[in-house]
Amino acid sequence: MNHYSYYPGVLQFEISSNCNAQCPGCVRNIFVKSEDPAVNTDIHTIQVSTHPDIPKNVYLDLDVFKSIFTERVVEKLKHIEFIGTIDDPLVHPEFLQMLEFLTETLPEVRIVIHSNASLRTPEYFEEMAHILKKVNHRFAFSIDGLEDTNHLYRRNTSWDKIMSNARAFIAAGGTATWQYLIFSWNEHQVDDAKSLAKEMGFIEFRARNDRSLKGVDFKEAAIYTVGKTTFEKEKAIHDPQAQDSDIDCVMRPRGMYFVNYEGNVWPCCFLNNQFYRKEGALAENRFRFNGNYGNNWNNLYHHTIDEILDNKFYTEDLVDSWDSVEHTTGPKGRIFKCTKTCTKKSLQVNPFSDHKTTKLN
Repeated sequence: MNHYSYYPGVLQFEISSNCNAQCPGCVRNIFVKSEDPAVNTDIHTIQVSTHPDIPKNVYLDLDVFKSIFTERVVEKLKHIEFIGTIDDPLVHPEFLQMLEFLTETLPEVRIVIHSNASLRTPEYFEEMAHILKKVNHRFAFSIDGLEDTNHLYRRNTSWDKIMSNARAFIAAGGTATWQYLIFSWNEHQVDDAKSLAKEMGFIEFRARNDRSLKGVDFKEAAIYTVGKTTFEKEKAIHDPQAQDSDIDCVMRPRGMYFVNYEGNVWPCCFLNNQFYRKEGALAENRFRFNGNYGNNWNNLYHHTIDEILDNKFYTEDLVDSWDSVEHTTGPKGRIFKCTKTCTKKSLQVNPFSDHKTTKLN
């Protein structure tokens, strides 16, 4: 038995299917080809729409959320992160109740929240700060530029609302980080944003080069969208990569588990997100999981968290699959997403530890 991680060290949550923003690099969105070729060329004009497979208004049940924190789960738990890949956690109607539950029952666990912060009100942010300041926490305001550039990526957000909410949160005792994705259109504003963050009372400024749109040709992306493929075509692409580079999972050392809005438990957001990508939509890819472990095998509405962590996928198959150099539908065949994300060579190209953090206060 070679368990992926018997005790979770980090739990990441995606608690709803909703987000107020429409960021072009987010997995929840796809590029839309315009009849006007000029529209398809850059960030100012490119159009996106919500992925057709993402439903509206699906929320992780509060009682299901609470049921996750069993004796085994909390044994070595260090971090809880609300960093959903298709949602903003503040959309969930019971998010504050979740935070109250965590601060009361797990006061030693650090809470990290990521949000575009352009929803709710200053009063909501004040209440959230009062709840969180009882524990070690960090609220990451995802702000990618200044007033004239943030909206280019963080679409459908309001600069004035973000600033008002940030000031209210900080004034109420909240610990805030300004998290900045660097693109070609905002790289000249990093120093000015850092100065503004310090002036407002942020404790740190974290910047990293964007990975989601790195090297993207918008014209090609608009044509590509989700795309069509076959299992055989993906094997032809990924098998040589598997033979050429070993897996170096970036999540296993942290004991990472990811819970999505449907209550499905994955080892990371990448395996969760694969189902929104062309190779993940394949029937063979879905059989790779449900065919081997049964429908709802990792779903919290059908199994306890402890039962899920003791599923054969986690107790041996996932780790064993990293030794395979062939992508198959069998339980120990390499997973496409593991090869795309966590081979040693891919991590050299797109590292996950490239944040540059500046302490401000």
